[in-house]
Amino acid sequence: MLGRRWLFGACAMLAGCNLLSGATDLVTGAEPGVIGDRDAGLDGALDRGGDTGGGGPDGSRDAMTTNDGGTLPDAAFNLDASPPDGGRLVFVTSAQTAGNLGGVPGADQSCTTYAANAGLGGAWMAWVTTAASPASSRLTSAGPWYLVTGERVAASKATLAGATTLDRPIDRDEHGVQRINSPVWTGLSSGGNGGGDCSNWTSTFVSLTGAAGDTQYASFAWQQFGNAACSTAHRLYCFQN
Repeated sequence: MLGRRWLFGACAMLAGCNLLSGATDLVTGAEPGVIGDRDAGLDGALDRGGDTGGGGPDGSRDAMTTNDGGTLPDAAFNLDASPPDGGRLVFVTSAQTAGNLGGVPGADQSCTTYAANAGLGGAWMAWVTTAASPASSRLTSAGPWYLVTGERVAASKATLAGATTLDRPIDRDEHGVQRINSPVWTGLSSGGNGGGDCSNWTSTFVSLTGAAGDTQYASFAWQQFGNAACSTAHRLYCFQN
């Protein structure tokens, strides 16, 4: 287990973590024999830990040994669409989609639809980046941002746009269900700039890749954990703008 967690940590710091659909190894250039993408989950394959059993509310699987939809809000949970301090909400989507998001506008519209279906108001944007349209430049609100369950994620836009660690991972969906260790499309490179973006989020070609973050992390790996084939399905981060 320690070895596997070390591998994930190393992947979060390496720009060369490239996970292609159907591959069996995580290619880092340092340890070509280490089994990777079936554990890391970014290619949509099952891991070695038996995640064919069980299942969360959506039946999806996490990046390690269990499903990523297994933790519901507690009995006292009440959705509050008005965060404190004039803040905004943020969530990770309950469903997953391949790399053809309909471009950046389509990704933003998906977030708006998810939010509306959950009874959340306001304007929404997807945290996806292309070379011509960085996510941070489309975010106009100054924050802060909170999960729908009330925990603060980031105090300001500067926290999101930089390499600063978040207050906590963005691991709750629009309904408050926890999505543990689940890949999320972002398009962010290790330097915070545009990386793989599935041809501006319009392609599902297996030969193209998109950069993805992971809901497990509050470090920069929340938005840059590795690359995945555009044919695989991952979540989106949605920010109230």
